[in-house]
Formats: sequence, structure tokens, C-alpha cells
Amino acid sequence: MGLAKAMASSASSPKAEPQGGLPQPEGGGSEATLVKDYTVRSCVIEALREGVPKCTVKKWVEDLSKDFFVQDDMSFINAWRELRQRWERLSSKRQRRQKRQRDEPEEVTKPAPPPGIRLAQPQLEAALEAAKTAQEDLAQGVCGSIEKALAVHLSLCLGSAAGPVLSAMTQSPEGVKARETKVRIPKTPAGLRAMLYDFQGQQMGLKQLALLVHPDKSRHPRAKDAFQKLVPSLRLAP
Repeated sequence: MGLAKAMASSASSPKAEPQGGLPQPEGGGSEATLVKDYTVRSCVIEALREGVPKCTVKKWVEDLSKDFFVQDDMSFINAWRELRQRWERLSSKRQRRQKRQRDEPEEVTKPAPPPGIRLAQPQLEAALEAAKTAQEDLAQGVCGSIEKALAVHLSLCLGSAAGPVLSAMTQSPEGVKARETKVRIPKTPAGLRAMLYDFQGQQMGLKQLALLVHPDKSRHPRAKDAFQKLVPSLRLAP
């Protein structure tokens, strides 16, 4: 009640009669009609109970006290009702927007996993044949390293795509040192496809592959052919 009186009195004019809540029109006499304090207080209290902010209610009272068309209780109530309806529309719109924002799930950006290695069916079959030949070379003493033998034969059949395949076949299991790692060669193209697709480790780069098959680094009889197979890709590499 004290706040309503303060707002009503703040909107009062020195020319107003003691019983008036808003200024008396110019030229008005004792018969002039004023906006009653009771009317102003009732509207203020009702607005506050409905949740209208105090600063907004005070501004309404001040604006209506300066409105030329507000001359009596009825004109004050009509103008006040328009302000209330406008505020309710804006408030309803704001609440719907906030509800929509709460209901919308937050987009969580998850880091995309590294893409797996994908080969066509003929390439899978050629890679398995190359791995089988590399094992035979190691058994016959043609090459002293299964990794270098694999690098040579995979480069001959896959070219620059041999590096990622070689990485998947020679990856070290967790907790096992690199020198203790054994080559894993699936028995079927489907098994090789699954192994390549699930491989998430570090893929061997083209330059590292070229070092494995370089004739000066490998004594494999087909190392030079494998290196020549990689030369066009090496020239295009950054």
C-alpha cells in the first residue's frame, strides 16, 4: 500500500485537488473531474500482484499523469488496461521463447573419430596376397624384416595406399613394445576389411613408407620397383 501511495503521489501535480490522483485539466473549476487516488492505487496494486515490475508500474503512472487524454477515472482505467495488455503480450511472447529454448536440446559437438581405412574388394585380395608373399620371403631369407618385405609387396600392389595398410598390420597391441610386435594378417578379405575399418592408430606417412622400400635401406630384390611405384606420389607430396 505504501508503494502504491508513493507512485500515486509521485504522479500528482501541485495543481491537483487534495482528493485527486492525477493533474486537473487546465481551465477546470471545482466541478472538474479528477482521477481519484483510490483508482490509481487499485490499478497499481493489481498490477504488482500480477507480476508487473515496480519500475514498469511507476513508469506507467508517470506517463499517464502527462497524458492529455486521461482526465477522469474511466479514461485512466482504459489507458491503464491498454498498457497492461501490451505488457502481457510481450511477457507471454518472452515466456514462450524461453520455454522453447529450454526444450531444445543443446548441441554437443563430439570430436569425429579418425576415419578408418577403406579398400575395394580387389585391393583387399591383393593386400592379402602381398602379405602372404612377404611371409614367404622372410621364411626363405630373401628379406630380414617382415615389415620391409610387407612394405615392398604392399607398395607394388597398392602404391601410396600401402602405408595405412602396413600400419594396421604392424600396429603394437597396448602395453607391448614395438620390437615385440608381430604382424597380424587376417585370413579373409572380410577380416582385413574389418581390421582396416576399426584401425584408429597413427597411419604411416608416404615418406616413411618410401624409406622402408628405398633400395639403399632394404636388401629386398624388388625394393627398387616398389620405390619407383611411389615416386609419382612423392613428387606430389608437400
